[in-house]
Amino acid sequence: MAKKSGDENELLNSAIQEGVASIVENHPRFRENEEYILRYINSKKLNARLREISEEITDRNLSEEEQRDYIKKEIADYVSTGAALDDRGKEIILKSGLEEKAQSGFFRGFFARRGLEGEKYLDNVVGAFQDLYSLFKQGDYAQRMPEVAKAVGTVYDMGFLDPAVEVLRHYGLIDKGKYKALKQGLRKRAKESAEAAVSGIGRYAGLQKATASVFGIVGISVLIASGLKITGNIIGNSAANTFGAIAGIVLIVLSFLLFSRSFKN
Repeated sequence: MAKKSGDENELLNSAIQEGVASIVENHPRFRENEEYILRYINSKKLNARLREISEEITDRNLSEEEQRDYIKKEIADYVSTGAALDDRGKEIILKSGLEEKAQSGFFRGFFARRGLEGEKYLDNVVGAFQDLYSLFKQGDYAQRMPEVAKAVGTVYDMGFLDPAVEVLRHYGLIDKGKYKALKQGLRKRAKESAEAAVSGIGRYAGLQKATASVFGIVGISVLIASGLKITGNIIGNSAANTFGAIAGIVLIVLSFLLFSRSFKN
């Protein structure tokens, strides 16, 4: 393939980014570390695939725009499957070794399948808590709910800690026993922190519901009392009765809003 121009490089980079985004979608723990995935893109594999695509294009009667679209789609698909990653990337990011073992015989694949389940659980938890972490940064929630913030921060850190353990294992800096212990510890910590966060949010939601109940009961009581006074034609208290009715309605509305927020939380 001829030396690529600026436009071709831009097209190639866009396709690679699209493919990496697809990998992150399936492995959300790397959502904050897309640059890390790019380090494992094998340029020789990528160039070989580009040469194949060029040959495919020559056999098609495509316009220039159609050629660009075809190249972008094929490269994005190639990257998204993990085919463009080197062996380290496939092992650390895609867990290719576990995938192969999981598809083997029952006894050999049993523990690999359990390992894959643990990896998927960690992916889902870390992905969800990265979203929660972003929400916490947008307001003063960490100050108002410190126990929830601590749990969210712990799981968020797994986005670094888990790949770090994989890298240490790949380079032989930890043995198999240490690797297994660290992975089990990370999953246990993630599960405990996730449960703590859910429990904390539940306690906060429960407080809102209790407050909502009080507002609702008081609001209804004030509204009923004001209604009885109005129908009783108590002279000189019409303004007070009207104010009481309005206050009752306001309290009921506040109760409804608090209930709505508690269910959303």
